[in-house]
Amino acid sequence: GEPEKEVAALRMLAEMGLSCEDGEAAVKAAEEAQAASKKLRDAKLEAESLRALSEIHLALESPHKARKAATEARAICQEANDKKGEAASLYALAGACLRDADIPE
Repeated sequence: GEPEKEVAALRMLAEMGLSCEDGEAAVKAAEEAQAASKKLRDAKLEAESLRALSEIHLALESPHKARKAATEARAICQEANDKKGEAASLYALAGACLRDADIPE
């Protein structure tokens, strides 16, 4: 429906912002996509939006924020029993952890 298209459009804007090196716009669009998908109560869309936000934070050299978004995506997938989404979230989380100097050894 229309709300799902809005989420997709916001995620596309986030990707465009990142490719145009407008990190602030990319983060804002990804956060808006996550909020819109949460409002729809669509766990899969919300987790996808959070993983996109995680990727954006990694690209912007903010691994701690990337970890936070990926962790939240994983929790949503676990609650929704979405194993494929949980695996994708763990992959995003692993990438963020590898770049984050603040993780415990």
